[in-house]
Amino acid sequence: MRIHDVKDLTMTALALAVSGDQQQNLIADKIWILRPYNALSDRSHLDEICSNTFKGTNDYLPAMIPKYVADPDCRFIVLANAGKLDDESEFGVPEACLNLRDLGHGVGFLEAVRTRPESRGKGLGNMIISKMLEEVSESSSYEKILSCTVAGNQAMRRIFDKTGFRQVTEITGLNFKVLTKIPGWSVHDKDHRCDQTLVEALNLSNLISDQAKRDVESWQTVKTKVEAEFILNSTAKYNPLWEYGCIPGLFEGIGIDSQRFKISLKNGRVLVLENDLDSPALIVFHRDPRIASLKSNWILSIVGTTSHHLESALYAACSKRIQNLLREDSEDPDDFIGFVLTFCTTMSIRDELAASFPLWDESCVVYGRKLGSFEQT
Repeated sequence: MRIHDVKDLTMTALALAVSGDQQQNLIADKIWILRPYNALSDRSHLDEICSNTFKGTNDYLPAMIPKYVADPDCRFIVLANAGKLDDESEFGVPEACLNLRDLGHGVGFLEAVRTRPESRGKGLGNMIISKMLEEVSESSSYEKILSCTVAGNQAMRRIFDKTGFRQVTEITGLNFKVLTKIPGWSVHDKDHRCDQTLVEALNLSNLISDQAKRDVESWQTVKTKVEAEFILNSTAKYNPLWEYGCIPGLFEGIGIDSQRFKISLKNGRVLVLENDLDSPALIVFHRDPRIASLKSNWILSIVGTTSHHLESALYAACSKRIQNLLREDSEDPDDFIGFVLTFCTTMSIRDELAASFPLWDESCVVYGRKLGSFEQT
């Protein structure tokens, strides 16, 4: 069922039944409305809501809102104060927002949760998530909801705990700060071409095993969704995201029913390591429009369990054979197509490689919740 089928989500006035802690922080006579985002009246308010989200780093959300609104698998909504009006906001000024994206398999992905800076710590994040969970539970739109946050965001993690989520896994990947310093990778680097592979740029060649280097031709194209599901079923014991029909993405889960995965499958960018059938590995190349700091927005998602899987996937991704799969926009056939690499922390990494492998400063903690009758803890 698509997210558009969620009943009564066009506009819902909240009859607040909040906890004592929330009542101390919220003005009692406020009437809160959960409603769709309005591009004409809400944009300036969303810019304010997104200010200083990442402590000085630009928030990707303002640029993504038009894409969320246009995406038939998304519902971008706001929590508005109906008692606070201005010249543009007929149905209340937005104080918080979120996006709910359909991943298929009866799973929704909750993302882009934001609250106005002066309202943070007052229970609005908890309120908008709780109301959304209540709506989708009542409508039976989804069986499960997936979400995530960085490990250090304790406030968001407390909200997940209060609203019945449990930790599923953690995702990590190559550090953006390191990638932007590679000559030719940053959007601001106009003076250099991207003429080194990632393995060369990070001086990893001597750390990758000879077997992993020989695996380049062993990565075979996955041609159908049925084949992909069979492989992922066999990886379930070390891919906790598969319980939610997903593979690891950039601070998200990528559903195999999603348009992004379907495009990757259609274009031959889903591959399996065939010489390791007892413990198969899967790689998926896909684009992430949220990436603004790099010239390339390709993501390499890896589903695997051993350091050998990681080394083999990374080395293969730098090979001419697989690089040719990514040449959609590059005019120079000698340019290396950069990518961001992501995988679950359940994958082991040899100590020698880990010491030279620049991972994110903070991992992405993935939370999940099975739905039925909604009860807030």
